[in-house]
Amino acid sequence: MKIFLLVFSLFFLTSCTLPNRQLEKQGIMTISGFDLKDGEGVILTASFLQFDPHKQKSYYVISAEGITSKDARQEMEKKTSHHVSSGQLRAILFQKKLAEEQGLMYLLDTVQRDSNIGSLVHVLIAEDSAENIINASEFEDAQDVGIYIYRMMEKMRIDESLTNTNLHDFMSILYEVGIDPAVPVIKYEEGDPPFIDKTAVFRKDKVVGTISLDETMYIKYLRVSHDGYGMKTIAIPIEKIVDKEEMKKYNHDTIRVSFLPSDSFSKIEVLDKHHFLLEFDIKGNIYEISVEIPLDAKKIKKLEKEINKAMEKELNELLAKLQKMGSDPFGFGRKLKSKREYANLTEKEWYEMYPKIRIDTDINVTIKQYGTVD
Repeated sequence: MKIFLLVFSLFFLTSCTLPNRQLEKQGIMTISGFDLKDGEGVILTASFLQFDPHKQKSYYVISAEGITSKDARQEMEKKTSHHVSSGQLRAILFQKKLAEEQGLMYLLDTVQRDSNIGSLVHVLIAEDSAENIINASEFEDAQDVGIYIYRMMEKMRIDESLTNTNLHDFMSILYEVGIDPAVPVIKYEEGDPPFIDKTAVFRKDKVVGTISLDETMYIKYLRVSHDGYGMKTIAIPIEKIVDKEEMKKYNHDTIRVSFLPSDSFSKIEVLDKHHFLLEFDIKGNIYEISVEIPLDAKKIKKLEKEINKAMEKELNELLAKLQKMGSDPFGFGRKLKSKREYANLTEKEWYEMYPKIRIDTDINVTIKQYGTVD
């Protein structure tokens, strides 16, 4: 009897095994993108890794249309003999026009519910067409575009001006009152690899404008204390650095200073409901000066002062631009809501207040090293 039960159990367990999941039969998605379809619906495009040694390319691309993202996904399933898997998805692209006109919430809500998609997937905006970017092939070693963009994003996040743009951070900011997302814009020009061109800023889930990567750096100063920030090149009148006698040695009116920030301390202070102070304490190195000027402690102090002035001007112009757009990626509203007396601040109230608030700025730059920097 025991032998019979054992054989019966083995037979039962064998009949419940999972379907064949051989690697060669998997359509492993690395990047997906959404474009607006003419009329109604979306176009979903995805790149899949290909594990066939007889194929020249290591990936293939499929596009499908649908009224909803689910419809498009079902159409995509019909176009391949592989099991479509999103477990290795590295990035999701959304056409800028789609993000401006319809917003991303209805698409991201579906993405977020997919248990196979990790929260560290990058959320990105495609300047023109997500489909064109995913079909691009003119880049390093003609590798899969999803892996290429993921590596590029990680490099720029660690070494340059980009902040975290993963799905988890995007959705956290989206659901919070008093702060808006800021997401890199990917551009593609035929003959060149896709590249990060600027940053899209949001009002809730809709894109309302763009800012430069130089301007994006100020958002990173606030969100990340110790990281790579990217180089800032600042034009300074030479007369602000050298005295009148020394001026005779130079045939230039302006010098260009390449300043490389290494770490920063920053904070937003609420002075009252309609008045804020944004402070940055930035340390870094002088990487290069366009005119060979012998630097001493006195000249370094002058350089610091002029870099402060130039950056404050740039920051004030950025804040005015963002207030006009109605986008708050710095999170002034979040800071206000963190105060007990304003804990009940609503999203509607903040968006009405934000364009009219006064924001004072204070930047303090310290040059740690100058000369040759490796």
